[in-house]
Amino acid sequence: MAIPAGWELAKAPTTQEILAGCYVYPADRSKAWFAADNYYPLYWKLAHALRPERVLEIGVRFGYSAVALCRGAGRIRRYRGLDNESYVAGCLEQARTNLARAGIADTRSRCLLRVDTRREDATLHVEPCTWDLVHVDGDHSYEGCLKDLRLVWPHVRDGGVVVADDYRANSGGVYQACQDFHREVRASLVEVPSFTGWAVFVKE
Repeated sequence: MAIPAGWELAKAPTTQEILAGCYVYPADRSKAWFAADNYYPLYWKLAHALRPERVLEIGVRFGYSAVALCRGAGRIRRYRGLDNESYVAGCLEQARTNLARAGIADTRSRCLLRVDTRREDATLHVEPCTWDLVHVDGDHSYEGCLKDLRLVWPHVRDGGVVVADDYRANSGGVYQACQDFHREVRASLVEVPSFTGWAVFVKE
């Protein structure tokens, strides 16, 4: 699954169009990242370019990125989202509603689970399959981010892509975790200047 050149230049719906019909946490509407052209529309563009059939996320919150990825991909065979609900209690239930409004029902193949990947015994609770696209936006500490990257990597198919959000030189934990993970697995790393910064790993 090579990332096509110029994928970020494609025309995409606005955040409001991507999240049409979805619940939005009131405080989020005033955040600069929420309506930025290089945030949720960029998720949509990446999924539209890659057309993944299997999408896995760590860090779901209200499901905004899940909706953007799944709507951008057009057809998702399997979605799995994991969140420990430490950011907003009960957010997964609202995320489930948002995914349903986006036409993504929470069935056996598309599921949201309350999982704390920070635990020593954490597992992904995934069926035996390999994932096309993985989005890591969970624990932003160095230890937490590195653990999440190590946790998902064996489940990514050859040619699959892992996107780590909040990758900026001044972001501390996430940036250093991605740099160390890059050296550890020797995967290609593409830095994408999204609103929050992405580290994109391609498994070859």
